[in-house]
Amino acid sequence: VLFSCVVLLVVFVLFTAAVSRLYHKQIHVLADKWFDQGETSLRAGDIKSALTDYRNALVYSPNNTKFQFHLAQALAAASRGDEARSYLLNLLSESPGSGDVNLALARIAVHKGLTPEALRYYHGAIYGVWESDPIGMRWQVRRELAEYLLDRGLQQQAVPEIIALADSTPANDPEQLRAVGNLLLRAKLWTRALDLFRSVLSANDDDEDALRGAATAAFNLGQYN
Repeated sequence: VLFSCVVLLVVFVLFTAAVSRLYHKQIHVLADKWFDQGETSLRAGDIKSALTDYRNALVYSPNNTKFQFHLAQALAAASRGDEARSYLLNLLSESPGSGDVNLALARIAVHKGLTPEALRYYHGAIYGVWESDPIGMRWQVRRELAEYLLDRGLQQQAVPEIIALADSTPANDPEQLRAVGNLLLRAKLWTRALDLFRSVLSANDDDEDALRGAATAAFNLGQYN
């Protein structure tokens, strides 16, 4: 009798474990299904449906940080910045060095006109952790920050960002060099801009954008010839 009871107990334990695994597997399948549907809705521009899909995904996987981040992005896109910020701050408390989360918070701060907060989060993104292409992402974030500061008329604060951007720009990337050169022109850093555009022209002397940029810088430096 004792042996039979032990055998039955083992069978019941194994059966319960199998059912539990099947249940959790199904939960993950449903969570992923709703998340994928949310991605499809967002790409189609249907933000309202995307919000519903992401929330449904979180019902099945409430602690999934990826789902929370995408929901926050959708909320920001729907002009519900305060709700998005709440999610993002929770994520930031768990991963303070996340480049993605810091950038999302910086953009919300920009939308709300909170310049000191935007600067803090932009720098958090620049020096943060990125899962893919960290060098490229940091360059893009610093460019975005420099453009934001110039748009706000904060030239003095923009200058060090533009100089840092120029120093981190590959010498063999004419597209990025032209972008930095235009920022140097906007910041009235004529000498640096002229040197940069000349470096682009040394590789391609028919580059019209670089010729125009070099001409603008030379004109402002009084180098009319």
